[in-house]
Amino acid sequence: MEGMKKKWSLLLAPLLLILSFLIPAGEPFSAPDQFGLNEGDLIRSDKDNDIYIINEHGYKRLFLNPVIFNFYGHLGGFKNVKVVSQEARDSFKTSSLFRNCENNDKKVYALELTGEDEGALRWLNVEGTAAVAEDADFFKKVFCINSNEFNWYSIGSPYTSLNQLPDYSFKVPAPSSAITVDIKINGSDNPGPIEWNSILNISWTSQNAVRCSSMHYIALLDGGVDRENLPTQGSLSFYGRNTTRSDLKNIVPEILCYDKDDNYADDYVLIAIKEGSVPSIKNVAISSAKIKLGENYQITWESENLNFPVNIILGKGESGKKGDFWYIAKNIPNIGNYTWNSGTAVTPDIQRGTTDGNLQPGRYSIIIFGSEETLFNYSSDFEIIN
Repeated sequence: MEGMKKKWSLLLAPLLLILSFLIPAGEPFSAPDQFGLNEGDLIRSDKDNDIYIINEHGYKRLFLNPVIFNFYGHLGGFKNVKVVSQEARDSFKTSSLFRNCENNDKKVYALELTGEDEGALRWLNVEGTAAVAEDADFFKKVFCINSNEFNWYSIGSPYTSLNQLPDYSFKVPAPSSAITVDIKINGSDNPGPIEWNSILNISWTSQNAVRCSSMHYIALLDGGVDRENLPTQGSLSFYGRNTTRSDLKNIVPEILCYDKDDNYADDYVLIAIKEGSVPSIKNVAISSAKIKLGENYQITWESENLNFPVNIILGKGESGKKGDFWYIAKNIPNIGNYTWNSGTAVTPDIQRGTTDGNLQPGRYSIIIFGSEETLFNYSSDFEIIN
């Protein structure tokens, strides 16, 4: 768990709205105004660089990686993070309870850490009244997330009791002052805005370290690099883009280095991407609002600055559920149109949790992804009928 938090210690930024329920008072909490703060402030300790958001009830949340930060650009980024004392940070208890407020999903999920920078959401299958009876502050701990973040996680099996929830009451260890790390991008500490997908070089040096890691979610020229075991000094070439969905406004190359006892230090650079160079997909459409299986339909879209193939996905969403997805076509030329025979077998998107290859009547949409699925857009709903 500490390794996960180390990896993205400088790059984590959160969100949003907090549920407010009139429920009995529970254990004492720290009010934001005790420290000159407000609900929704982003904070980090003066002893380390983990970034949290706080709510009015005395709770905070930590995000797993910089990709999730990009899902909430409206928070203003690193410049809006307030530095507080370690005591102030620790006075806000860490929560791992979320719900998808963007689609008004009433279900509460708990975050389970599955790797250093990975996690799964597990539905807490407990009635709200029962949860409050067991923990009067239960709903005060629930943070809202949007659909981008919700869909980023895998979904694990449900919890059926509050006793199964992970304990995130940990305190974050400070980085080691004995280790130093310094990185350069194209030889500079402050590279200017770059063209999307341009080729860059990161070089780094360190002192008192035995290994280094990172550059996760950034497209390396050499796909065979072991990102968990980098040398204590070296260089890598990379593309100016992320390898998972983001708002495409910036990338954050980072190097962490560790000593033999797994103490660490890191360095990073926030690189802005020139707005005019950012690719886009828009105006996705299908030629009919009612689709009969076995007939041909035209799928159309427009794109800008995208010189990559695209994937076409059929999505079926239901209120309060994650939804199901099937590949219609993968890695096809980005020419803006595709003839879909709706009777042709579709491929379940197993990575997003769909296993059934049979299409049933209902509401669907067409989603166009870039071939690496770092950007996408989707059509209006249409209906598949018998």
